Amino acid sequence: MVCMIRIFQNIGLRFDAAVMMFAHLHPGLFTAGALVGIPLFILAVVFAVTSAVMIPAALLLGWT
Repeated sequence: MVCMIRIFQNIGLRFDAAVMMFAHLHPGLFTAGALVGIPLFILAVVFAVTSAVMIPAALLLGWT
């Protein structure tokens, strides 16, 4: 179990390092990607969660 935790921690650390290297090499592209990508990601998550809740409710309540 400890080995698995360390593996996931190492993956996280390597990902963080790669993102920071990308941000250092391409600051404009990183900023533009963050300004566009983060709101789109939040919108997609809200849509997915709302759909996951409302589609079964609509089927159960006969709203279709």
